[in-house]
Amino acid sequence: MRTICITILILILITDSFGQQDVKAKAIIHDFSTRAKEYKTIQTDFVFSMIDTRENTHEDYEGTISVKEEKFRINMLDTETYFNGKTIWNFLVDVQEVNITEPDEEDEFFLAAPYKIFSPDENKFKFKFIGETHIDNVPVYEIDLFPGNLDQEYARISLQINKKNMTLCSVKYFRKDGIHYNIKLSNLKTNLNLPDSYFTFNVEDHPDVEVIDLR
Repeated sequence: MRTICITILILILITDSFGQQDVKAKAIIHDFSTRAKEYKTIQTDFVFSMIDTRENTHEDYEGTISVKEEKFRINMLDTETYFNGKTIWNFLVDVQEVNITEPDEEDEFFLAAPYKIFSPDENKFKFKFIGETHIDNVPVYEIDLFPGNLDQEYARISLQINKKNMTLCSVKYFRKDGIHYNIKLSNLKTNLNLPDSYFTFNVEDHPDVEVIDLR
C-alpha cells in the first residue's frame, strides 16, 4: 500500500512539474509573440542547415528573409521567393523562370510561412519550457512546440528566444524521418520601410522570364 502511495505521489509531482513548465512556456511565447506583432517589419539574415541523421550528412545555406504581417520575401540559393499574403512567386534567377503557386495553410515551416513562427498558434501546438542556455554567448530560452496535428511530418519544433529582447535566435525542426532543419538568425532588423510592392514579383520588371502558373 505504501509503495502505491509513493508511486501516485511521484506521478502527481511529475504532472505538476510539466504543468508548471507549460505555463512558463506559454508566458514566454505570449511575450515573444506580442513583441513580434509590434514590429511593422522584421528582416534578418539566416543560415539554413539540413542534417540527415540517417545518412550522416550536413548542408548549410545562407539567405535573407523579410516579413511584414503575413507577407514575406526570401532570398536563398539563387531563388527569390515572394508572398504578398495571397500568391507565392518562386523566381529561379539562374534559369529566368518564375513559378506561381498558392500557400498551404497547414504548412508551419519557417521558410514556407515565417510569420507563423513569430506568432505560434496556441490552438495548434502544445508548449514545453526546456530550459535556459546560450547561443554565441547570448542567454536564450528554449521552448519546444509539439503539433496537435499528428499528421505533420515533424515531431517537434524548438525555438531559442533571446532573453533580453525576446527576439528569435534560432528555430529547429525535428522531422519524423530523421531529417532535421536548423535556421539560425543574425543581423535582425525591425521596422524597416518596406512597401507592399516589395513582397510582390513584378513580371514587367523581368520581360525575359518564363512564367509557370501552377495554381
